[in-house]
Order: sequence, then C-alpha cells, then structure tokens
Amino acid sequence: MNVRWRHHDVNNLSTRGVTHVALRAITAAAAEAGLTAGTLRDYERDGLLIPQRDSVGRRLYTDRDIEAARRIAAERARTRGRGLRNARVTVR
Repeated sequence: MNVRWRHHDVNNLSTRGVTHVALRAITAAAAEAGLTAGTLRDYERDGLLIPQRDSVGRRLYTDRDIEAARRIAAERARTRGRGLRNARVTVR
C-alpha cells in the first residue's frame, strides 16, 4: 500500500457535521496508540502524519491521527526491512 495520510483541518470539521473533536497532547496520543512520542515525531518528520498545533506550537492529535499512527505502525511492521518511507497509509 503506497498512499499517504492527508492532513485534515480541525477548524473545518464543524462544517462537515462534526461538533466535537477530542485533541490530545503528544504523550497522551502516543500512549493511546501504543507508540512513543518520538515515534510520532518521526512519522511527522517523514511526512506520514501531520498533527494540529496549538497557539504555542504544541502538537495536538485527534482520534483520526491516533488511528493513522496505529495503521502506519502496523504497515511499518508488515513491511519491515523495506524502510519507513514505503509505509504510507491513509485513513478515510
């Protein structure tokens, strides 16, 4: 699978019928995804996951971001040995 997770705009979710979006800091998101904060930063650096940012630049993760991180990790494990850049996943 070689598709890419696309960034979604939390500010526009209300126009699509979503009234509440839970946002988590990186440590809480990493714990929920079963990963480390460093792994989430690696996914961002590699362009696999793009979290929201608050007004001072802290990363904020939605449920979709956490699910995407889990899927990226699963794909990375499945494609072990072929490199992280081959493990691009999308959540639709």
